[in-house]
Amino acid sequence: MPLVASLVVAAAVAVDPHPFAGPEDPPTLALASEPLISGATATTIAPAATIPATKDTAAAPVPEPARPAPTASTAAPVVVPPPSSPARPAPTASVPPTPPATVARFVSAVVPVYSHEGDTRAAFSLYATTELGTARTVLAAAVHGDWVQVLLPLRPNGSTGWVRAADVQLSTVSDRIDVDLATRTLTWSRAGAVLLQTAAGTGAPATPTPTGTFYVTDVLPSDPAAGRGLWVLALNGHSDAYTTFEGGDARIAIHGTSDPASVGAARSNGCVRLAAAPLDQLRVGVLPGTPVVIH
Repeated sequence: MPLVASLVVAAAVAVDPHPFAGPEDPPTLALASEPLISGATATTIAPAATIPATKDTAAAPVPEPARPAPTASTAAPVVVPPPSSPARPAPTASVPPTPPATVARFVSAVVPVYSHEGDTRAAFSLYATTELGTARTVLAAAVHGDWVQVLLPLRPNGSTGWVRAADVQLSTVSDRIDVDLATRTLTWSRAGAVLLQTAAGTGAPATPTPTGTFYVTDVLPSDPAAGRGLWVLALNGHSDAYTTFEGGDARIAIHGTSDPASVGAARSNGCVRLAAAPLDQLRVGVLPGTPVVIH
């Protein structure tokens, strides 16, 4: 029987290396226990036949979008963990500086994804909305004139593809989430200044949290009765332990828990667990596309 508040997001996504001949049935969104959005279904990969014409024009980066201040919101109740919960590490003044990350928000309804820069035929295409209903914003790995290399929300972890700059809007994000599996600590920084440092629950030895560079795809409310706390920050990464989960491709996330003792322990099925208060800070201040480095 799976642990509550474990590996939370499963989306049925099948990638064919060749363009799709026609529409596919929308995959069903599934979770470890209850759906994030009841009955929600969506198509992540669009038929190549529906790809609109694109223009060969470059999109220049725009300033970082405005964001709320990183303070807890009173819009939803926050359940503060009992004193028995693991203490959070004291915040440090700064982390090693990193350049702002470039993110690409899809502006075309359907965006062709190419295997290589300059290809004339797309391998597949992605809709501008994620399967969880958020405007799709992905982390960019490189910008070469009319082409942008992006990290894909697909297996294997670290997969990249190329999109045309005309199909996305580029901007920069100075935020970064760092998850240290050795110390089971999550650190959220902005331009090198630490905004939050807190204990984090991580994957059990048999179901480890995958390592690598990921990004936030969606920030969604969750039913606390499902054991994931009040909020879920879904990531583009996938479990290395589960090939599928409840009929879909198992994705990882940062979320809460109904088991406060698991925060700071290695007990999850791969997701990162936080106490309620720090999770609420993250969901208020973090935008889709924010890099999440797990090591």
